[in-house]
Amino acid sequence: MDREAKDERPFRRHVFFVSGFDPRGPSPYYARFEKGVPLAAERHGMSLELSPRARVSNVVNRWTLSAERADGQTETTYDFLRWDDDIRRIWSGRKAPSLAAAAFFIVGDCWRRGFIQENFGIARALGLAVMLPPAALIVAALLSAVLGFGAWWLAGLLAGGLGEAAIIVQAAALAVVLGGLFVIWRWLDQSIGIWWLTRSFDFVRETAYGRFSRSEERSKAFVDQILAAVKADEADEIVLSCHSLGCLLLMRTVADALRADPAIGSEGPEVKVLFLGQSIAGYNAYDQDEGFKDDVRLVLSTDRLQVFDVTAGADPGTTCRMDMQTRLEPPQSPPRHIIERPAFHKSHTPERYKAIKADHQAYHFQYLEPTECGTEFDWFELLTRPRPIVTTRQEA
Repeated sequence: MDREAKDERPFRRHVFFVSGFDPRGPSPYYARFEKGVPLAAERHGMSLELSPRARVSNVVNRWTLSAERADGQTETTYDFLRWDDDIRRIWSGRKAPSLAAAAFFIVGDCWRRGFIQENFGIARALGLAVMLPPAALIVAALLSAVLGFGAWWLAGLLAGGLGEAAIIVQAAALAVVLGGLFVIWRWLDQSIGIWWLTRSFDFVRETAYGRFSRSEERSKAFVDQILAAVKADEADEIVLSCHSLGCLLLMRTVADALRADPAIGSEGPEVKVLFLGQSIAGYNAYDQDEGFKDDVRLVLSTDRLQVFDVTAGADPGTTCRMDMQTRLEPPQSPPRHIIERPAFHKSHTPERYKAIKADHQAYHFQYLEPTECGTEFDWFELLTRPRPIVTTRQEA
């Protein structure tokens, strides 16, 4: 690329994105762009144009975001790296009984390893989230037993004069009570994401122990896509990004890319790595995957890439304020990665933030949403910034 011609055309950014443990694939993420573009355009006073979503290969869906801002123009190519087929295989194999049992094993494992106790001060939201599913299951079981027995007994008492028909009344009363409890459980699950939390924690634990695929082959496929973009040298900046449990796969991918190409980040376009809502320390707490620890050491120690940890301190779907170096021996000192904790309460009106905070999933997905106010992290502002990223916070 002719670097002298850069001022004569928009700033070009190529983003590779790995989603979290989400079986739905790219469709809902593209829908977030469709919904977020007009909001971000109004919020930041810029013109935005979103292209249709296209299937580039088995592992890539692509769309582009063109922006015209007061401080310049940007063309962002957004490659959604797919691993949702792997996720669906895992998802379909874990039914409610196995998830319920897993909720208790997860708490026991975390407690036995000291993970909850040692880090409760800096990861309170995570500690409470780990304990929430088994606590909710215990309460649900007790309520079902007590209210079910009470309904059966009371119905039998009131229908005592009906003879053999009393059993029908008792069964109907029991069904009504248990049905009501089921509705309440579904409402709680949709409101605070009990099964979502359990599935996420279960994925981390089972992957650490090697019982779920660690996606080494998918990582290699992602590396091929990334290195092809680096070799093409058509972008001013390449951003390797992930959300939630996608951080585990991206960490492997970035490490594999560094090993595969000694020139990446040193020659060609600048390369930035963004971990949005990561849980690296939670995975390493199981002490089962030494290869992954080597990956973390490599990625956090390299001077060829700039790595950002963008994780909110109160996000229950992450390791909160725990550093990615936690559970590494020895840790990198001083760390090369930049830690920037987004304060979502400063990004929205008090009314809107109150609603977000009450919904674990909504809070966890704020990294991918446009903000309403303030100068904290804003995904749409960052993607359209017409210069290399040096901070993930909105620049004044």
